Amino acid sequence: MAYTIRIQGRGDELIYTDAELRLELDRTLSFGHRLYCDNTVHLPLPKRQEIITRLCEHFRTKDEPSIFVMDETDKDREALTTFLNSLTAAGHQLTLEIDSEEKRHAFVQRLAKDTQEIREERYGPDRQLKMF
Repeated sequence: MAYTIRIQGRGDELIYTDAELRLELDRTLSFGHRLYCDNTVHLPLPKRQEIITRLCEHFRTKDEPSIFVMDETDKDREALTTFLNSLTAAGHQLTLEIDSEEKRHAFVQRLAKDTQEIREERYGPDRQLKMF
């Protein structure tokens, strides 16, 4: 079955298309491709495995390391972990990262706080920065 993977915008979005569906996926580029599985949770497990296999093919994970990010509440978490382990055993350079909405929110809050502290240290607490 034919499929396409098209990178959108600055490269943080992927459009996966095959005969059955069109799906927007997220990724980041830090220490390899970081691919997020949370947009596939509504799909049956075999379809999710098919998409992951195609992503591995597209991003040549036998040659380049990639990270699959899965939400800790994912209903297929155990099965997908086993599947990713089988791909790793077959020579793919994959790492699994478990994430959650709470962890992402805490990271954004910490980043905002650190940015504010640096700004205040450099420019003083009362100075407003104009972006444009």
